[in-house]
Amino acid sequence: MKKAAIFSVLIFVMSISLFGQQFQKPSEGKTLVYFVRYQGSVALIDFKYFDGEKYLGRVSGNNYVLYECDPGEHVFWVLAENQEFIKGNFKPNCTYVIEVRPFQRVVSAGVNLFQISPDDKKALKSIKTLFSKKEPAELKGQDVDQSIHINAAMGQFRAGKGKVREFNTDWTF
Repeated sequence: MKKAAIFSVLIFVMSISLFGQQFQKPSEGKTLVYFVRYQGSVALIDFKYFDGEKYLGRVSGNNYVLYECDPGEHVFWVLAENQEFIKGNFKPNCTYVIEVRPFQRVVSAGVNLFQISPDDKKALKSIKTLFSKKEPAELKGQDVDQSIHINAAMGQFRAGKGKVREFNTDWTF
């Protein structure tokens, strides 16, 4: 009986530490965006991350990246075999989460972007499991010229071509 009680308390404490982990807050007056990639069969493929016409860098694998920026209008996008955009007017002192979900394409991997709701318990459980296993990844290769990709993708965005998701800036963490 005593062992069962100790075991129950241990499980309870572990569940609190796993689910009690909080998303970081941005610096005062800034916005913090998590790009989270926690599922997909093409985990080794690098994806390139952008904030409008600014190349942020690349990262591969099931991982997460923190990006702090000024509040206001942003068009975040990720480049794979395709590119996908998500836009919104981001609030100061708020943290947001974007899921980067890879999928298999003909030659390489494609990508979809989804905003994570604070009410999505299934996604949050997977994300917090990822947090417990890994530190945030660092975006690499920011010094590589991506102007060809930026000009092409932003041209499509401005022309209204391609998939653009609207961001719900009330979904904060």
